[in-house]
This record gives sequence, structure tokens and C-alpha cells, in this order.
Amino acid sequence: MAQPPVIACFISPHGFGHAARAAAVIEALRRRRPGLGAEIFTTVATWFLQQSLGGGFRQHTVVTDVGLVQRNALEEDLAATLVGLDRLLPPDPEIVAQLARRVNESGCCVLLADIAPLGLAVGERAGIPTVLVENFTWDWIYRAYQPVCPGLEPHIETIRQLNRAATLHIQAEPVCQHVAGAVQVSLIARATRRGRIETRTELGVPESETLILVTMGGLPWLFGPLGDLESLPMRFLLLSDSRAQQSVPSNVRVLASSSGIYHPDLVCAADVVVGKLGYSTLAEAVSAGSPYLYVERPAFPETEVLAAYADAAVPTARMTESEFRSGSWVRHLPTLLAAGRVEPRLADGAEQVVDEICALAAW
Repeated sequence: MAQPPVIACFISPHGFGHAARAAAVIEALRRRRPGLGAEIFTTVATWFLQQSLGGGFRQHTVVTDVGLVQRNALEEDLAATLVGLDRLLPPDPEIVAQLARRVNESGCCVLLADIAPLGLAVGERAGIPTVLVENFTWDWIYRAYQPVCPGLEPHIETIRQLNRAATLHIQAEPVCQHVAGAVQVSLIARATRRGRIETRTELGVPESETLILVTMGGLPWLFGPLGDLESLPMRFLLLSDSRAQQSVPSNVRVLASSSGIYHPDLVCAADVVVGKLGYSTLAEAVSAGSPYLYVERPAFPETEVLAAYADAAVPTARMTESEFRSGSWVRHLPTLLAAGRVEPRLADGAEQVVDEICALAAW
């Protein structure tokens, strides 16, 4: 009997969105090819991969990507980003060769990169097909910052050339910059595992009560004043890994990201999702039909693309960073609660990616 196939995955550690998207693809591959093995190269927290995939993978702790170094969930550090890029790019040929040997020795026959350019260099050296999955690439993001950080220019060109080397280029909606010849697929989201009622039961929140989920997508954030929340007739669930978080009112619960409760299930259980506008949270909110109150990030190029998609898919409202920091964002909740949850939108992009990978690998 033939051994199950093995896929290599090089994942950007920028937030959790890229790992969430890659995990959704791996899960879809496992449904198509039971027993599929995954060799995952990333510095994303192991608990996140374990929670998303359950097992059946081996993690290689490798710096695969810099992305944008963040001071916090909403503020980039371009100087630190440039230092990291100067260390990583262009890829060191010896490092690429070492990683290619590891990929070959693990029996990988396809390499998936989301959106780590190092993986594309490794796959080419290993002599296996490479699949780039993205809704943006870093060269596109860096181009927006290049006027204030000219040192990004050589890295933009390096990443562009590496991306062009991909055997298969897949773009998932909402796409930031359409690329000629790339395959377009639908939104990619991890599926829920439990129903709304079951998750609320674990949280101790009856269906009759309003639940607001506040999440920053796996990036550090210290929430501002919370005292005003106590007067509101609803429950608040704040995902925060900050040990400095202040004491909270009785109707507020602070939950660590690594608590073990699956993020897509939390989104499904909530009446409104509040926080940073990121790919995976957006995908999960749209998949659940949950209203979304998001923070504007005018400097980040992806923001308006995600915002336009969100606005068309679910009830939304925007808040400024100052509103979020001050706690005055709660003024938007009545409107969103009145709009209510809407019909979930099918996010079957992972299955479409699997169709493409299986055709490429002849699985």
C-alpha cells in the first residue's frame, strides 16, 4: 500500500492569519488524502498549529519570513522590519540547501508557501512543485512603505522574483493585487468544530445573553479602560495575552489566545466581533455571518481591500484607533446588534486550493 503523501509548508509568522489559512488548506487536504503528513516550517506558536491541526505534523522552527515587525497589533516598526529583511534576504544559498535537504529527506512532494518567500527558494532547490497562496504578497505591501523606508527597495525586487518562481500561484479573495496567470479562489477559513450553543455553554453564556468578542488576531495589545463596560447589559470576551491586563468588570472575561477554545468557534458564538481587521478573523466572521466592528488602519495597504469585502458581506462599523483605545467604541454596538447576524457566506477556498494541488501533484 502506498504511503500517504507529505507536504512541506512555509508559513509567515506575521500574526496568526497566514497559519490559519494554511491550516485550513492542510485540513482540506487531509479530507481528500487521509493520513497526509505535514512538515511545517515557521516560528508560529506550536500551540496554534496544534489547536488548528490536532496533530499529524512536525514543526521546524525556522525564520521563514519577516513580514512587518509590530510594536503592537496596530503599529509597525519599519526600522526593525528592515533589519530583519537584511538578515533574511536574499536567501542564503547554504541555508536554502540545508532546508531543501530536510524537505527531501522528509519525503515532501509539494511545498506550500503562505506567503513566506524563503519557501519558494527552498522548493525550487529541492526540485519539487511550489504553491504560493496569498491575498497579498510582501512586495506589494512594502511598495506602500517604500517612500518612507527606501531600504525596502532591494527586498521588494527579491520577493517579486521569488514569487514569480512559484510553480502555481493561487490568490484567495479578497485579493489585493490581481496577478496575471494566477488561479483565483474563494475566501479561505478554518471551519468551526462546535455549534454556537455548545461553545456558549463552555463559556457560561446563555443564548439569551448578548456576547461581544474582542480579538486582535494574535498580536500583542493591552486593552484600554474597561470600567464603562460594566453598565452594559451584555457579556464581553477579550482575547488577550498581556499579563499586564488590568482588573476587569464582572461582565468581562479575559481569555488567553492559547486557552484551548477554538477561535472560529468563539467567532460563531459571538453576536458581534470587535477588533483588528485581519484576514482570518474576517474570514471567520463572514463564515459565521457575524457583525464586525473593526479598527481602521489607514497606513496598512491591505485594510481597504478587507474593509470593502467585510462591508459587502456582514453588518460592519469602523472605529478609529483612538476610539478603540479609549473604550468609546461601544457606541457602535447598538447599531450592529440591531442589524443582527446574517446568512453565512460559504468560504470554500481551501477546497479549491486542494483541487489545484491534487492536479499539480497528480494525487
